[in-house]
Amino acid sequence: RRPCRWQMARLHAAGNMGADPLGGMKTLTPEECGGRTDAYAWTQTENEIVVTFDVPSAVVAKHVGVKIDTKAVRFAFRAPVSDAPSASGTTERVVLQGDLFRDVVPDECVWEMERADDGGKKVVVTLHKRRATLAMHHWNCVVKGEPVIDVEKFGPPVVGVDGNDPGAIARMLEDMGGPNDGGR
Repeated sequence: RRPCRWQMARLHAAGNMGADPLGGMKTLTPEECGGRTDAYAWTQTENEIVVTFDVPSAVVAKHVGVKIDTKAVRFAFRAPVSDAPSASGTTERVVLQGDLFRDVVPDECVWEMERADDGGKKVVVTLHKRRATLAMHHWNCVVKGEPVIDVEKFGPPVVGVDGNDPGAIARMLEDMGGPNDGGR
């Protein structure tokens, strides 16, 4: 009985399980649980969504606008109209805007600018999920109406429940999107 409990704990701690090409099970990476559009790439774990988008090298932090509410986001940046040094003015490019797939905790969300591998710049926005998700209960998109990924391929989540905790089953059902999931 104890080895089974340890194995379940290891699987749960490993995160997301999915099918491998040979029909077995494997741990999915955050990249495998995310997606890519023309404007941005995104990954996810049980607790976070990370959205990354490239910006021109002339863009500085004060030219980036990231607005995060519980249910909606807007990511944009202002860039020079032309790469020519004599050009004046900027134009705004909205990278992502709309209602989130599920709620986030705005006070725990952050963004930063980084150097991209190609020498350019990128903005990395980390959204903290209001409710942790696992496997096929993950977000299938960042913002409603954007391209979706197939979360069904991740399979059912591996969870363990403490039989000595009367509230454990109720919390598990809530976390898995079962009855009374609270509109997450």
